[in-house]
Amino acid sequence: MALAISLLRTAALKAQSEKRERIEITDLEETYHHESNPSDLVEDERILLEILRERRRLSSSELFELYVKRASDPRGERSFRNYMESLCAKGLARAVGANRWREYQIAESEKTSSG
Repeated sequence: MALAISLLRTAALKAQSEKRERIEITDLEETYHHESNPSDLVEDERILLEILRERRRLSSSELFELYVKRASDPRGERSFRNYMESLCAKGLARAVGANRWREYQIAESEKTSSG
């Protein structure tokens, strides 16, 4: 049941971010695909997710610093924000707060599936 709720929530957020009023069946299929197959993440997204799994919750600036240290070819802050937005849209991470005070944490479904 937790997986179904997580999938529906992620699909709803995706539809909302695209300014749509309805969730399409393809949203659910894409969300399920991403949650069940994280291998389709780009290397930078995998690194960020790995850091979040280790630390559980980090400020945006702390996460970016750890990412820069760990990545072989780290991207800039704008790409970092895009990667984090993508991980949140896929339901793998959660953003808490806004702008300067934003923190990222591992998503609930990710906690149970990886631990």
